[in-house]
Amino acid sequence: MKKIYELLKLNSPKKGDVGIEVECEGTNLNWDEGCQFWRIENDGSLRGLFPHERAEFILSSPVKASEVKAAIKELTNMQKDAKLNFSFRTSVHVHVNVQELQERDLLNMIYTYFLLEEPLLNFCGKERKGNRFCLRLQDAEGVLDAVIELAKRGIVEYKRNHLEDHIRYAALNMAALYKYGSIEFRSMRGTLDAGVLNNWVDALLAVRKFACEMKNPQEIFDLFSMLPAEEFLTRVLGDVAKVFIYPNLEKDMRKSFSLSLDALAAFSVSKIFSEKGIEEIPLKLSPLKGNMKINWDPVRANWGDMAAEALPIRRI
Repeated sequence: MKKIYELLKLNSPKKGDVGIEVECEGTNLNWDEGCQFWRIENDGSLRGLFPHERAEFILSSPVKASEVKAAIKELTNMQKDAKLNFSFRTSVHVHVNVQELQERDLLNMIYTYFLLEEPLLNFCGKERKGNRFCLRLQDAEGVLDAVIELAKRGIVEYKRNHLEDHIRYAALNMAALYKYGSIEFRSMRGTLDAGVLNNWVDALLAVRKFACEMKNPQEIFDLFSMLPAEEFLTRVLGDVAKVFIYPNLEKDMRKSFSLSLDALAAFSVSKIFSEKGIEEIPLKLSPLKGNMKINWDPVRANWGDMAAEALPIRRI
């Protein structure tokens, strides 16, 4: 099966695991032309004079996972004398390289992210929830429509129809796939807290790793259905999961699951997961264990004590 860089006819896969963009406002911002990892750009959406009151710091090229901490340390050291003001206009964007993945790995990654979107956004900061520059699945129906079209058409046909133009401001930005060969995560608030940034990057890379280990979204759902919320989170994120655990985790993951039902339906019948054709893999939903029980109906799901209705399953 071809890899994404082959499907998109990229010359060769880019090395490195992540790209990072950090938007900053403040005073006495510093720039060192001789730094190893970063370049600087003028971002007109920020307040102040460039480059000492506003700047966007961007990794010059994608770095390996093992280099992330060194790159972040270089930037934080560069700004140690700056007075930083991370207003609502600032954010941190992380690009995760997916060029070496197969198309099915990408859909696994998207589905896994949607299952964890609420706890991931909780970590990013309450000011990022509902932000029009990082729209969640629950904030914009167009995000879900785009994902369903991606599953239905595949990434090549999806590009030809220019559907990626409609989701560039989603929290999970698939439009970056065609420009950079990456998936962009736009949710993180503006910050130069090294601990926060390192944990965030580790979590996103863990989602990619988990996705590549799973056969299809149905297998991911089956695992989700067998485990309590915290255990599933830990299974996906590994050691870094502990910083994403909070009192409302289970309730929020129920919400994430409910919102992602249409995506699961689309992925489960996608021809990407079967050479036999689109009708060969029916959606199979099994009861969730523990407190997360579901009485499944072909059209709607009834969530026990939450009394929350899921989105209707759309048929491709």
